[in-house]
Amino acid sequence: MDDYVISVLLFKTSIAMPLANEPIRVSAKNQFFQLYNTNNILFFSWLCCYMAQMNPLVGPKLNQHTILIMAREWGNLIQ
Repeated sequence: MDDYVISVLLFKTSIAMPLANEPIRVSAKNQFFQLYNTNNILFFSWLCCYMAQMNPLVGPKLNQHTILIMAREWGNLIQ
């Protein structure tokens, strides 16, 4: 049954829809709304990526020897 539904959907989108020959009318208000949504989505995607770098949930995994070397080089001796 699922194969039948998929084949009907593929037929409608690939053959029947282009044969309709009706131009898609988009109003100026709709174009502004699409542009506004695109802008918001891109901004919030950038913001999430930027903020994820401020306090990462997953950091580098260092062994104890590496941590002691870093502490010695930076002047923070660990006892």
